[in-house]
Amino acid sequence: MTANLRTLEVDQGTKISDVRKAFESSNQDLLLVDQNTVVTNPHIELLTDYPRTVTTALVSKVKNGETRVSQGRITGASSGFHEVGHGNHSFLGIIRLSQSQREVIVDALSKIENTNHPGNVIDLILVALVRAAIVVAPA
Repeated sequence: MTANLRTLEVDQGTKISDVRKAFESSNQDLLLVDQNTVVTNPHIELLTDYPRTVTTALVSKVKNGETRVSQGRITGASSGFHEVGHGNHSFLGIIRLSQSQREVIVDALSKIENTNHPGNVIDLILVALVRAAIVVAPA
């Protein structure tokens, strides 16, 4: 299943435009992994070993989390400049961007690629996707 999946490690030097270009330049889904994320194989396999038709983010259930999941999708996310209300999950720093949502993802990333908001790039991307009403499934 990972044959149609590319991986990009996201660090402090990564720009949103780098992510957009990597996603746009390929016909494969793009797995974004924060350099500080540590997960076990069974958890990463939730994103890599199952067919995905929508963008998917790895989260864990937690009371008062910084990510909100409802009705089978992520409906709110936090970053360095934005806090979500009624959070019930934590985002674990890994997102699989789905090529089946290519146009809307490229559009959302293009709109924020020159942002000067503080925060981790991968968090800002999740906020942008959710605010653009792009379906992001939790895993």
